[in-house]
Amino acid sequence: MKASFIIRFHTERIDNLIQILRIMSVWHEDVIKDSELITVCQDTLTTSLPVSHWGTHRNFNLDLDEMRLPQVTNFGVDQTTCDKIFLLDSDRILPKGYFADVLNQMKEGVQISIFRSKKLDSPHSDEQIINDELQFTWDDHTTSNDLTTKGMWSGNTAFIKSDFIRSGKMDEGFFGYGWEDTDMCLATQKAGIESIYREETEIHLWHPRMTYGTTKDQNKLFVDSGIRFCKKWNKPLPQILRQAMLDYRGDIL
Repeated sequence: MKASFIIRFHTERIDNLIQILRIMSVWHEDVIKDSELITVCQDTLTTSLPVSHWGTHRNFNLDLDEMRLPQVTNFGVDQTTCDKIFLLDSDRILPKGYFADVLNQMKEGVQISIFRSKKLDSPHSDEQIINDELQFTWDDHTTSNDLTTKGMWSGNTAFIKSDFIRSGKMDEGFFGYGWEDTDMCLATQKAGIESIYREETEIHLWHPRMTYGTTKDQNKLFVDSGIRFCKKWNKPLPQILRQAMLDYRGDIL
């Protein structure tokens, strides 16, 4: 096998997942035909996926009550059989030839992503994506691990399994949306892993802006994780978190 691909998803975004799998079979068949696909579902997948172009495929249902990307990611990495790993969210499409090029660039001590992202403004057909007929907003990532921004561990990341383990894996103390990606950026940086941002552009598929979980107040999870992150890394509280804390001071203090 050339590589292990891990795709994290919730069934509320199954249309996104199925679309990226279709596009990958067109743009990346040379890589995926000799690679393993591991899909890790936050809840429970009950439908089939278009995976005939892949070398092998295994799906795992974790039946989690909340969005727990660190737990989902760690579980997925534990299932892999290859040293070279591509981690993808279920709403990201990488350009034709990307994975083949990155495979040749991957080595121990290096992690790879992109910093340019086209966030689609509405659902698009496969033909619109393939023909680059896109309506989008630029949503670039940071290359400097700035707080409350997207970085190396947001959306798509290529890395070596031993580096992931050496960095301590993802911190499973983060629940809900946010903070876990920047936490992993700092953990890998502390472990001495070099971050390489390529010039290609990622496509971020449209989907409703919501976090899937049983907790009614997902913003409270965001606040709790933000406080945890800042204490862990001895960072000052960013203004967006200070304001959110005021809204929940009765629960936090």
